[in-house]
Amino acid sequence: MKSVIIAFSTYSKIPMPWVEWDETSMKYSMAALPLVGAVIGFFYMLIFYASKCWLGLSDIFTATVLTVLPLIITGGIHLDGYMDTVDALCSYSDREGKLRILKDPHIGAFAVIYTAVYIMLHWGFTYQLILEPDSRDGLYLFAICFVLSRTLSGLAMVTFKSAKKEGMAAGIKAGINTKKIKTVNISIMMVWLALSVISLCIINPVTGPVIILACGLFFLIYRHVAYRNFGGITGDLAGWFLQLCELIGLIAIVLIQAGVK
Repeated sequence: MKSVIIAFSTYSKIPMPWVEWDETSMKYSMAALPLVGAVIGFFYMLIFYASKCWLGLSDIFTATVLTVLPLIITGGIHLDGYMDTVDALCSYSDREGKLRILKDPHIGAFAVIYTAVYIMLHWGFTYQLILEPDSRDGLYLFAICFVLSRTLSGLAMVTFKSAKKEGMAAGIKAGINTKKIKTVNISIMMVWLALSVISLCIINPVTGPVIILACGLFFLIYRHVAYRNFGGITGDLAGWFLQLCELIGLIAIVLIQAGVK
């Protein structure tokens, strides 16, 4: 339960009781991370039904609320990592230079540009999804993507090497200090992964596998980008991956459903 509380305290703005942050409490926080995604997915569908079905609000308003909802619940922690990583990747510096940019608290021009692009794409595809005749199935699929993206991100945190000896990723790995703890984390996340895959395929046997394939491919790209440019992963890179993984899932849903028509 301490690991669950720490996962929600770190990766969401949902109020949690205080617990001491130590290696013992943090050792299963990655295994609890998909639970944060499940809560986001629940509120995502709740807001959709409240806005579109119960209150009869416009599609534009509904798409706007659904776009900002994950950012409000998470407090933007993953988007912050996305912005820092974009700045580092666009700098074309050497590995040490990119790692310094990740630590820099200042925001760069590329972060602003690509964050605007990200939010516009997210809103546009969300709006298009709402317009689809089978929008509810599509939104259910995307709600599961919040779990899938965090499951893959957690797996990367546990299995990929860290780029630095300090920072969030290194701190998490310090908590997973034995083979037994690592095995338990991976086992729990594999259960989350299986639940996500099964749910996606049950909701839509066509679109579900495409989402899994697209996100799985990006998982491999994430490892390549992290190792080649930074020598491993960091907390910022984890945020970059998670944000783009969700966007890829959303784009796949819209494109497949549009193609089926």
